[in-house]
Amino acid sequence: MKRTLNCEIRARDSYERGKFKEAVNAYGEMMTEHEGYARDDKWGQCEALVARAACHRRDRNLKAALADCNSALQLYPRYPRALFRRALCLLEDQHPTEALAAFEQLLRVDRNWPNLLDWLIRA
Repeated sequence: MKRTLNCEIRARDSYERGKFKEAVNAYGEMMTEHEGYARDDKWGQCEALVARAACHRRDRNLKAALADCNSALQLYPRYPRALFRRALCLLEDQHPTEALAAFEQLLRVDRNWPNLLDWLIRA
């Protein structure tokens, strides 16, 4: 448990410093450690996947970010943060039609998501 927490702290610190590859590696290590003692903790896995997706996105590795978002959505299909990040990745990867559908899906799940209407217009 302590190693998982250390990995998460290291990942967040790397992200804040703009070292996205290091953050991706730290989140991956955290998920590996987490699997060892908390296999049934789907929420923890989902949070880590979405956080790692944000790192991939900032590093411009949109395919990997999209894959992490999709994995998180397999665990929790209505998780707003994963839906939003998935839509952003699609939009940035030049898939506006799919991005619009993803933003609309988020709208059905959480109508109060900040600036969602602005994102819908951009898509």
